[in-house]
This record gives sequence, C-alpha cells and structure tokens, in this order.
Amino acid sequence: MELIAELGTGPREVGRARRILARALSTWGIDGEPAEVAVLLTSELVTNAIRHGSGPIRVRAGVDDRRLRVEVDDDAGGTLSPRRAAPTDVDGRGLHLVETLSDRWGYRTADGGKRVWFELPAG
Repeated sequence: MELIAELGTGPREVGRARRILARALSTWGIDGEPAEVAVLLTSELVTNAIRHGSGPIRVRAGVDDRRLRVEVDDDAGGTLSPRRAAPTDVDGRGLHLVETLSDRWGYRTADGGKRVWFELPAG
C-alpha cells in the first residue's frame, strides 16, 4: 500500500494533503487516533515545506508490517531541528509536534532537496 501525491506550493495545498492522506488511510483500514495523528503531522510537514521550501512538494505514505511511514519532499536543502516556541509565538511548533507524537522521525538532504519523514504504528 503506497500513496504518492504531488502538491503545489500554495497554502490550500495543506488541506489538500490532509484530505488525500485521510482517504488513503481509510482505504488501508487505518482510523481513529493513528489516522488523526498522521494527518496532523503531515499537515505540519507540508506547511513547513510550503513556508520554508520550494518547488513541487511530494507526499509519500505507505504501510509495512503495521507501521505507517509518511515522507514529505521539497526542493530546498538545509538542516532541521525542532524549535521550542514561546507560549506567545504563533508558529514554530511543527517539528516539535512531529518529534513528540511520532515513534521516529528524521530528514535527509540530497540533490538540493529535502525529505522529512515520520513513522507511527498503523493501529
């Protein structure tokens, strides 16, 4: 089971990514909290790719051995690290959420682009 979705770089693409992933998860029989967390974390990664990345954005998701892995690619390199946002900050919590709610996460850069991924139990 695999999903590959090509997205644009506009802010409406975040909602589109959530809908596409939610449909795939439903088809794969993943629902409840695992699906909700996966959609939330994907939304955060797509938002970051739109705000800080460039080029087309790709979302890949798949299930293997009851593990869900979601990857978000963009065409911008660079390093990542979760930020600790102040209570009054309006943003800066995305990677912290990914770090906190996923079992594992990471990123890699290659060929001028970046892939950020997370893994969760598939339910």
